[in-house]
Amino acid sequence: MVGFSVAQRDIRDYYNGDVQWIMIVTLIAVFLIRRCCCARWWPPIYLVASVILSYVSAVGIGVVFFQFVLATAFVERAWHGVSGSRRGGRGLQPAADLADP
Repeated sequence: MVGFSVAQRDIRDYYNGDVQWIMIVTLIAVFLIRRCCCARWWPPIYLVASVILSYVSAVGIGVVFFQFVLATAFVERAWHGVSGSRRGGRGLQPAADLADP
């Protein structure tokens, strides 16, 4: 297979692999540096776990916000917004409703 999209897919795969490698190495480095600074074993584990939990929660909150909150607001505006003025203020109607005159 050749072409521009195949090249883009290959670049994306290399990039995603690099990002995963960087994240893992960074977490290990932070753990090892923190372990050298602390006399006990649990503070580095707590630090790394809190960083991972913070990242996962931020990604989850972002997904919820952009996919559900903003998508709902966009759909509501699209159904009842500007296009409603073209149909006498009724807003957009489902396809079955459009068949009726």
